[in-house]
Amino acid sequence: MRKRLRAVLLSYLLAAGLQLGCSVPRALWHGDDVQSFEMEGKPGCARVLLASRTSGFKDALIAELRTSLAHDGASLKVIGIGQLGDVNAEQYDAMVVVGSCIAWGLDNNVQAFLDGQKDRSKIILLVTSGDGKWVPDGKKLDVDAVSSASRADEIETVAYEVLNRIHAKTGAVQTAP
Repeated sequence: MRKRLRAVLLSYLLAAGLQLGCSVPRALWHGDDVQSFEMEGKPGCARVLLASRTSGFKDALIAELRTSLAHDGASLKVIGIGQLGDVNAEQYDAMVVVGSCIAWGLDNNVQAFLDGQKDRSKIILLVTSGDGKWVPDGKKLDVDAVSSASRADEIETVAYEVLNRIHAKTGAVQTAP
């Protein structure tokens, strides 16, 4: 009986160790921030902030959003996740934060940003995860949350979803993808 209990306990500890061991590096090293840039839009049009880390998927998504927002006449400022602490939310009509699921939670910088916002009604949180199904509890966070896998064939669909949410927050008219 003791050997069986010891074997079960050892297998649980091994599984937990593997799980933690795979999550710790991503929790400590989040990747590089995107390169910052600004695009001035037409007067009276939406002002949008986009914060993200860099990856092939995220860079392509930003490019797609940039093209669509330019077509709408919106102003866009792109910053890295590490710069979120310097953001004045009052300057924007919508804020898109593109983060990753890290150890079944949000990037610490993203979470700190959300914790520091009294009014989260302008925020759209896009979280990439392995299968695209993990999303934080949007009601608990009081934020508009979307999830996606980082798949190249889904960039246009994800961009369209994010644009719909931006337009809903800014009152802009949605154009077809």
